[in-house]
Amino acid sequence: MRKQWRLSVYAIMVFVIAALIVTVIGGCTAAQKPDPKPNEPNPQVSPAPQTPTPTPVRNMPTNTDQINRISERLAADVARIPGVNSAAVVISGNTAYVGVDMDAGVEKRTTNNIKNDVVRVVKKGEPRLANVLVSTDADTVTRLKKIGDGLAQGKPMSAFDREMAEIARRMSPNTR
Repeated sequence: MRKQWRLSVYAIMVFVIAALIVTVIGGCTAAQKPDPKPNEPNPQVSPAPQTPTPTPVRNMPTNTDQINRISERLAADVARIPGVNSAAVVISGNTAYVGVDMDAGVEKRTTNNIKNDVVRVVKKGEPRLANVLVSTDADTVTRLKKIGDGLAQGKPMSAFDREMAEIARRMSPNTR
């Protein structure tokens, strides 16, 4: 009986080992899939997205007179937006700081729409600008008007560095 028991144990062990070998060998192979027919499009493969060709970057002018003319033109364009009384634009590098004095009683939702219009008008009027920062805060608008006046009188932008840093800190960028 003891011999039979040993034979049974050996038989079970051989069976388990054989089952493991078959599972390991058979279970680790890649599934065979038929090749797609050449006339049928493969639904899983999507075409590569077309990346737009980057437009060449043109730098803003560094001549103060040119920058002042651009700023004045943009301010006039912004002032023509319905709901805007007046505007001040100061350009520093490739960023336009726009202060907007709006009509009294304009609602917040309308204010956000006007800000978006301002960004669109400024970017369309001067596509070389990378950033447009818009503020409707009365203090910021006054500061931007004073800086614009100082630049128009021939003062260098560096004379307003501290003030511009404070304004930039207060304003949130709206880039489109």
